Parts: sequence; C-alpha cells; structure tokens
Amino acid sequence: MSFFEKISLSLQILTLVAATYIGVTQNQINTRQAQLQDYVAIAASPDNSGQKITLLNTGKVNLYINKIIIGDQTLSYDRPRLLATGTLESSYYWVNPPDSLPLDKDFDLKVYVTDEFGTKWVSEHGGQVHEYTTEVQGKSVENRTLNMWSYKTEQQNWS
Repeated sequence: MSFFEKISLSLQILTLVAATYIGVTQNQINTRQAQLQDYVAIAASPDNSGQKITLLNTGKVNLYINKIIIGDQTLSYDRPRLLATGTLESSYYWVNPPDSLPLDKDFDLKVYVTDEFGTKWVSEHGGQVHEYTTEVQGKSVENRTLNMWSYKTEQQNWS
C-alpha cells in the first residue's frame, strides 16, 4: 500500500466517523423536536365568576377527558369530552366543584386524559374554596370563590 493510499484510507475513515457523529446528533435533534410537537399540558383556573373550575389545554395536541377526580367526587364519562388545542374559544372545559369541598383547606384535582395518539396522561392540580359575605340590598349574602393551581401533567397508564 502506497503512502497516498494510506492517506486516502485515513481520510475515508475520518469521514465515516464524522458522518456517523453528525447522523446520530441529527437523530437526537429530530426526536426532541417530535417530543416538543406532541407536548401535553393542562392548566386549571377558576372561571371569571370564581364558582367553576376551568380546565385549559395549553399543550400542542387535542385531549379527551375520560375522568375527573375533585376531592372525594369522581366524574367519569362514557364518551370522553374533547379538550381542543389552539382555539381559545373552545380549548377549555369547565367543571362544577362539589359542595363537599372543605372551606379554606387544600383539595386535589386529577384529570385523566387520552391524547389524539392514544397515550394516557394524568394532570394534577390543587385548590381551595373560600367563603365571603357581601351586602345585597341590605341583606348579607354568603358566596364561595375558588383559588386554583396546577402541579404537573405526566404520562401514566391508568384504567
């Protein structure tokens, strides 16, 4: 093998190693972009009146609500409810909190959803119910209002 053949073989091996590295790196980038494209997230907040819980789809895929657990109450749906993405006017779903929630104490809210690809997710939230009194036409009226916060949405196999 001549000197030039050795140099050519060395350059070919170096090119193979560099191409392999670039291919692996590009594959990692593509995988991460696909994960970001299929991002799932749900936020919980009180509605404008402070009386109902609003669930907002803040992710990138359509979700289907199968079950909601609020405190000791479970709401199950035979036909899952759509929580659409990307449309502000319809990307929310509201739920009436049960009257059994304790005043001024934390309660848990779990939302069990399936995304449009069939993957199951659980979104965890918390909240508090507060009571206050207002005067309406000379009469004291007791009202309730909600505070809500969101913890996390993660992939889980639930049934």
